[in-house]
Amino acid sequence: MKRWYLVYSHFNQESKAEEHLLNQKFECISFKTIKNKKGKKEISLIFPRYLFVSFDIGKDNWQKISYTRGVKSLISSNTIPIPIPTKVIDNIKLLQSKSGVINPFQVFPLYKGKKIKIIDGPFKGKECSFLKMNSKERVLVLLNFLGNILKILIPNEYIDIAA
Repeated sequence: MKRWYLVYSHFNQESKAEEHLLNQKFECISFKTIKNKKGKKEISLIFPRYLFVSFDIGKDNWQKISYTRGVKSLISSNTIPIPIPTKVIDNIKLLQSKSGVINPFQVFPLYKGKKIKIIDGPFKGKECSFLKMNSKERVLVLLNFLGNILKILIPNEYIDIAA
């Protein structure tokens, strides 16, 4: 029976490890999110240096995973890989959008009145209050702009939790 296991990769070698594991016919997943860094959208890993790999410990030649380019080790106990419950992987997969990216605001709870900061777009640098999720990609916020309270709809990737 196939189960999920955790692979630890070399520094900044996650994509290389994933590519080589896929070439060896292992099912492999790395969970990604979009971050804004200096006004540019950047895809980053939710679990840096970790990949999830599925294999049947009784049938597959899983020992070769540790020798795969980009892989540092397979998380194990006494040389036996430690399985991750399938439900954990399934629940994380449910958070993914069609493009395979996870929206962090589906993971971290937002509530009405929560202070958030706009990090991109025409209102960049302004602080506002969360009102509600409008869809998976947009949120409705209250923004105090030039003495007026405005309700505006902004993309999720334009906001961050205020410090």
